[in-house]
Order: sequence, then structure tokens, then C-alpha cells
Amino acid sequence: LFAAFFIATELLPDYIRWAQYLCSLTYAIRLALVYEFDDCSADGPDGVANCENLLDYTKAKELDNYVYWAILIALFAVFRVLAMFSLAKNASKFY
Repeated sequence: LFAAFFIATELLPDYIRWAQYLCSLTYAIRLALVYEFDDCSADGPDGVANCENLLDYTKAKELDNYVYWAILIALFAVFRVLAMFSLAKNASKFY
């Protein structure tokens, strides 16, 4: 839902639209789309137009690829650390 692949984020209500920035699938899909559809010159003018429309619709070219990789790694690290602290806190209640 938050990856903007099936539903554009502009169609989501304002109070839930912010969640797209916490969804790792958003950045993973954008990376996959850029790597797959960045160079469609061999498909002719219609192929190039379709590729550009897809990349514009999903906002996949807003940032550079290394920024998407950095965000994915940061999300992974932050959620893992939060989970570790949560598990450590909850485990201390039982032992």
C-alpha cells in the first residue's frame, strides 16, 4: 500500500501518507524499477515513453540509487536496534 506501486501516494489520506517513508518496500521497489527500466532505449520511442511514465508515477528517480541503498540500510539498522531494546526490556520481566 505504501510503496506507491498499486496506488499513488497522492490518493492516500494525508494522515496516513507519512508511513511511506517508514516502509522499506517503497525504497526497494524504487531501486528495482530504476535498475530495470532506467534504460529502455532499445524498445523504441513507445518503450522509452512507457518507462519514463512508470518511473515518474512511482517517483523512482527522485533520489540517486545510493541514497535509496543508504535509506534501506538505515531502516534495517534502526528497526533491528529498536527490536533488540524491546526484546531485552521484555525479557527482563520474565527472568
